[in-house]
Amino acid sequence: MRLATTLTALTLATVAQAQTLNLPQQLEQYRNIAELSVEQVKGLSQMSALTLQEGKKKSQLIPLAKQALTSNLRDPDSVKFRNVRLVKYGEGYIVCGALNAKNGYGAYVGYRAFAASPILTMVRQSTDPLELARTYGIVDACGALDF
Repeated sequence: MRLATTLTALTLATVAQAQTLNLPQQLEQYRNIAELSVEQVKGLSQMSALTLQEGKKKSQLIPLAKQALTSNLRDPDSVKFRNVRLVKYGEGYIVCGALNAKNGYGAYVGYRAFAASPILTMVRQSTDPLELARTYGIVDACGALDF
């Protein structure tokens, strides 16, 4: 958990800095952010490995990850999942897929790629270049984002 918090803080600081740089500097920062994102997803896989060590079964990882993904949503019962699968990654497993949920106005926002463990999750919120870099770990772990 401490690793994930530290990497999240580093990513946010790097994102803030990237917005004030010229183009070559921004590209370098995006690369750095993407590398941090990969490390964050590796941290998610470590959390899945710990969950298995605590006696949970591999078959429980997907339901636990779905629960983690929906726990903070405004309307968790509205969530639709696509292409959910368990992927061996790093020291453990990652639950990959896409989700669609309702916003505060009751409208679906569109499918968003995710990588999740039973404890922490990463969801791509947009296709903004900084967001693509921030969530590059999803692509690294899960492969092509086909949803």
